[in-house]
Amino acid sequence: MTTDTTQVAAPDTIGYRINLLARLMAQALKTHTVAEGVLPGQYPLLAALWGEDGLTQKQLVERVRIEQSTIAHTLKRMERDGLIDRLPCPTDGRLVRHWLTPHGRAVQSIVLTGIASVNERAIHRLSEDAVAQVVDTLDVMIANLDPAAGHAGKAPIEQI
Repeated sequence: MTTDTTQVAAPDTIGYRINLLARLMAQALKTHTVAEGVLPGQYPLLAALWGEDGLTQKQLVERVRIEQSTIAHTLKRMERDGLIDRLPCPTDGRLVRHWLTPHGRAVQSIVLTGIASVNERAIHRLSEDAVAQVVDTLDVMIANLDPAAGHAGKAPIEQI
């Protein structure tokens, strides 16, 4: 299927709607986590560290597929807010590893509960089949734009 994109207004495009949905879901999730000092931009990094603590910045960039400069800024903020500690690697002094603090581990249940709540709100009028179709469609679209994304739908943070 092809569409004449010269006549399509931005709000009518799939990309605009997906972006809007992502922003609305992040805003809704923020209401569950802001009291704990956790902001939407931190969710992907927290999810990666909950999966494997002690990752380097390069490993985080590869796992969450966010720009290195954005991750660097977010990690500094997370350290300032007491979610992570940044410690030199004992076997390679050139590397810095990022470790969850007790607070960074403690917020996991709050964030995951918030994710479940926001997801439920977003899909509450959809059938199970419709939800499965949306997920499958998004996975195909992701793979169309990023063939390396064969793991689409597998990472915990993608539930947001």
